[in-house]
Order: sequence, then structure tokens, then C-alpha cells
Amino acid sequence: MKLLTTILLISLSTMLVAQYERTAIGLRAGGVSGFSFKHIDESLTGVEVVAGWQENGFRLVGMIQKYKPIATHRLANLFMFTGFGAHSGYIRHDRYSSYHEYGVPIYSGNHNYSPVLGGDFILGLEYHFESIPLNFSVDYKPYFQLFGEEHFRLDLWDLGFTVRYALNN
Repeated sequence: MKLLTTILLISLSTMLVAQYERTAIGLRAGGVSGFSFKHIDESLTGVEVVAGWQENGFRLVGMIQKYKPIATHRLANLFMFTGFGAHSGYIRHDRYSSYHEYGVPIYSGNHNYSPVLGGDFILGLEYHFESIPLNFSVDYKPYFQLFGEEHFRLDLWDLGFTVRYALNN
């Protein structure tokens, strides 16, 4: 009887912990806007990949995040998360020039593409609905970037809002 009770308790505790395992896909609007894929495991560690657009270019962002439940009786599925990661991609910046030929102004422009590489940090809140397979998050994601139009860039104002569909709610 004790063995059966122990097996039952271990099984129930694993099911309770495993219910936090979630995989979701969705859309992020913010400094980097695009598609988001996120997986949160039973230890409340998440991996997020955002494939998005910024500065007339493309950016792929990968982050590791740690989740902590915010214990309130009204919002049982509200989590705070923090994390870090990296990004790479390219940006497009336009160069314009003008000169005079025979007294007539001539304007020319061209598109320049530059690779970018950088580091990202994130802090946010995420809510998981129980009855429908959706979750929402708001985040603050400052980053630094190498290369691009400038050799070094620090952006402290990448704020985002993400809506995701939970694949295994």
C-alpha cells in the first residue's frame, strides 16, 4: 500500500510540474517585429526565437529565459521572466549624395546592406490562459549591436507585445 501511494504521489507531482511545459508560436510587435517561437520546460526555463524585421532588414534573435510565477490569487498564470541572448542579421541603410554638373544639381542614392551581430537582454510579464490556448506577453528588450551603419549601437528602448498560440495547452 505504501509503495502504491508513493508511486501515485510521484506521478501526480510530475503531472503538476509538467503542466507548465508549453510550446507556443505567435507574433511580436515592437522594436523587432516578427514571428515568435517559445518553449518553456518543466523547470520554467524558456527558449525563444524571434525572426523579425528591424531597420529595413532582417534579424534572428535567440534568447534563454527564466520564468517565475507571480503568486496572486486573481492571476494564477502570470509569470515574470528575465533572460539574455544574441541576434544576427542585416540592416539596410540608404546613402544619398548630390553634386552639380554644368550648374544642374544631380542627386543619387543607393542602398547599402550591412551585417549585424549583438547581444540582447529581456525582462517581461507573460500571462497564460487556462481555458483558451493563448498567452500574451509584454517585454523590455535592450540590446547592443556591432557592425551595421554604425560600428557600435546601444538601444535601450525595444519594447514589445507578443500574442502566441499555445500548441500544447
